[in-house]
Amino acid sequence: MIILGISAFYHDSAIALLEDDRILFALQEERLSRIKADSTFPKLSIEAALNYINNNCHDYMGGGGVNTLKTLHKI
Repeated sequence: MIILGISAFYHDSAIALLEDDRILFALQEERLSRIKADSTFPKLSIEAALNYINNNCHDYMGGGGVNTLKTLHKI
């Protein structure tokens, strides 16, 4: 099972791909956007992660933070 974790719309947006309790890929959006402390939706990071695993699907998506429901609504 592959899980995509997303942290967005806060300080330092990032993603992580997990499979069977191990980290496959993790990346902060600012590494690709070149915007310090980028808080936008991490679209570039997600694209890089999916390219890394040669897969266009994931089984679950999760987010973290105080306003998780509000964040998922924006997606």
